[in-house]
Amino acid sequence: MTMIVNENAIKVMYPNNPSLVREIVDLFVVVVPEQMENLKQAIQEKDVKQTAFYAHSLKGMFGNLALEPLQDLCLQLEKMGRNESIDGAEMLFGRVSDMVEEVMKELGTLSADCCAEPRGSG
Repeated sequence: MTMIVNENAIKVMYPNNPSLVREIVDLFVVVVPEQMENLKQAIQEKDVKQTAFYAHSLKGMFGNLALEPLQDLCLQLEKMGRNESIDGAEMLFGRVSDMVEEVMKELGTLSADCCAEPRGSG
């Protein structure tokens, strides 16, 4: 199975800054589940404005960790909300949810590699 989290992309985005990566990951694991729940509720309630809002918010969070496949799915959800037509949004949300679950597992292994302090620094 292909990894969703791209450590090389993260290292390029935040060169020699493992403490910032750690902060972003820590924030991600707290905020994303809450935002996912809000998005799920907005879709269930067919609230197009809130669907667009939470999809946009999640898209940014996913961008902070170079999670392009998730950004793309959230962009689709955001556009659906902005176009006031969220038919199919539940299916897309299911894909996002499955991928987020996998990302959460992958982030557990990321912290050891990508977030370690560089050797020989200081």
